[in-house]
Amino acid sequence: VPKIEATIDDRNGRIEGDLAAAEAARAQAHAVEVAYQAGLESARSRAATALGEAKARATANTEARLKASDAAMHDQLAAATVQVEASKTRAVAEIETATTDAVEAIVAKLSGVAVDRSTIEARVKTELAHG
Repeated sequence: VPKIEATIDDRNGRIEGDLAAAEAARAQAHAVEVAYQAGLESARSRAATALGEAKARATANTEARLKASDAAMHDQLAAATVQVEASKTRAVAEIETATTDAVEAIVAKLSGVAVDRSTIEARVKTELAHG
């Protein structure tokens, strides 16, 4: 009987040792899991921060480009407007000159009277201004 009791005690000791080792392994695994989750959360947080910063930089860069492009387009529009106005002024002057020449020639041919060119120019300008 003492031999059986010694075997049972020995066996119980090994079981208790195995259970203690299993509990220690479980606690260590839990600690590793907690550390892993904390590291993962930290990495997610850093990634979100980096993404936010990248978005902010991209937005600022895009806004700066848009402002520069907008200013350039405004300058081009202003230059084009000046060119259009200059072309319009030249065209109106050419029309006035051609009309004055034609009226002067027609009056001279039909009536044989020479009319003062400045008078014709003034009348042509008045008529062209009123449509």
